[in-house]
Amino acid sequence: MCPPPGRRGDLPRLGGRSLNAGLGLGMCLSTDTLDIPVDWRLLLRERWCDDHALRRRARIPEMVRHRPIWAHIVGMAGAPAARTGLAQEPVVVELPEHGDTGPLAAGLSRQGHDFMIAVPGSLAVLPAHPGGTATPLPASRLVTPGGSGTRTVTGVPSFGRARSVQVVSGPVRLPGAGGAGGGHGYRLIAEARGQGARPPRVWMTNLVHRSPAELLGLVGPSASTASTVRRLGEFGLLDFEGRSYPGWHHHMTLVSAAYTYHRLDGRRPTRLRPT
Repeated sequence: MCPPPGRRGDLPRLGGRSLNAGLGLGMCLSTDTLDIPVDWRLLLRERWCDDHALRRRARIPEMVRHRPIWAHIVGMAGAPAARTGLAQEPVVVELPEHGDTGPLAAGLSRQGHDFMIAVPGSLAVLPAHPGGTATPLPASRLVTPGGSGTRTVTGVPSFGRARSVQVVSGPVRLPGAGGAGGGHGYRLIAEARGQGARPPRVWMTNLVHRSPAELLGLVGPSASTASTVRRLGEFGLLDFEGRSYPGWHHHMTLVSAAYTYHRLDGRRPTRLRPT
């Protein structure tokens, strides 16, 4: 179910949550004011995929195998366009600690996706400007306030209003031109914050020709998806007590449908209790 259009368009946005059997990945279609969950994937540990007895007991389909997080994200990112025939919108990935930035960026690029990926400050990158060092540096070093890439931008959407912020931005490559993602040119961008402030979220994008204001407008308020996940808890997000793979997906579908109906209808949720 798609949300009504907004200034940012319908942006696939991905985030993760730890579960007993692995990691649950969720994807939302997002506008300036709305995040609607449209897809869920359960990342099973390798032992679940290699143990035939566990597979039978949990009713795991034969085609489901262990895949790295980045491969699941790439698969999920292409699903909305394939199902609806709508044009692909930029993909916003909010899993800064998943550690597979290179393969993820390369996979999204191969599928023709524009993207904004939250990356850890420790991510090794190479400055792409002339005269840049050939030694990989942590991404956090390249988005330090006060450098040549610091500027003030206006018109950044924030809760329906435009705001002025300082940003740090610069072109980078990933190390290893022959490896996944290494030969592509990207841009790092982060909000510039004062000394002692909480480190900003660092983003990497292939939208190198977009303005900083446009890029920050795409990611929107950083708490948007986290807030949606918290709200989903009111509809039973973490209440699944079954033991089957299809049962978990069925539960997540019902939770998503209930949350979507609530957001579009405006009524308060009523938690169902066993009788």
